[in-house]
Amino acid sequence: MLLYFFFAFAVLATAVLDVIYISLLPWSLLILVGIWGGLVLTAILFLFFVSLFCYGDKPLEKDNIFCRRLAFYTMDCILVLFRFRISGKGLEKMPTEPCVIVCNHLSRFDPMVTFRLMKGRRLAFVSKIENMRIPIVGPIIRKIGFIPLDRDNPLRAMRSIHTAARLVSEKGFTMGIYPEGTRSRSEDLLEFKTGAFVLAKKANAPLVITRITGTRSYRGRFPFYSTPVTFEVLEVLKVEALAEKKPEELAAYCRSRIAKP
Repeated sequence: MLLYFFFAFAVLATAVLDVIYISLLPWSLLILVGIWGGLVLTAILFLFFVSLFCYGDKPLEKDNIFCRRLAFYTMDCILVLFRFRISGKGLEKMPTEPCVIVCNHLSRFDPMVTFRLMKGRRLAFVSKIENMRIPIVGPIIRKIGFIPLDRDNPLRAMRSIHTAARLVSEKGFTMGIYPEGTRSRSEDLLEFKTGAFVLAKKANAPLVITRITGTRSYRGRFPFYSTPVTFEVLEVLKVEALAEKKPEELAAYCRSRIAKP
């Protein structure tokens, strides 16, 4: 939201300069770039300052509303700046109670798209531990419930799954997780790991099968063209249906469901 305001202010200031001094058009463009760059730098410094108070490895006991709103608006600004045109399908299928969302994974923008469409939910993700080590980003996403997953240590990974399940069942979070374990470098689905489905069963929560398309396409379109992105809720598996199947069976079913045109 702050970036929206800053950008509007920069555009308005430049327009005023153009009206008063038409001959200063080239200079006003430079002024616009300078103002915009300065405001973006100010926003980054603000995020850095906030992140200094977010360090710590203690399990999350309470959702940090300030950090959640800050993260949401920052992600939303990034999507606007990269000119993503987002549409949601089947969102009416989403259960009202806390749930676990599984999705294919194409780009680092995928969680941002999900955040925009799931506004109002206490959404977090099980994310690779490397993301938690990114300056500014890591400390803030920890404060809104993101769970670090150490893919090289099965024991720690299972502890993370248990922690995520507790946030869903006891704290009312909706937890997102990418069963492929990493971003696909093509449109083809990778093999699904079972951790996401162990999480859903342990949380005793509905499993929401979703599919995202288009988030990789910005590379050939930005900045001249907008990029259409679609997030689709395909199916919701209720708790009773999850209890009847093993994690391996759920992984195979969800993968086939997402792969189906």
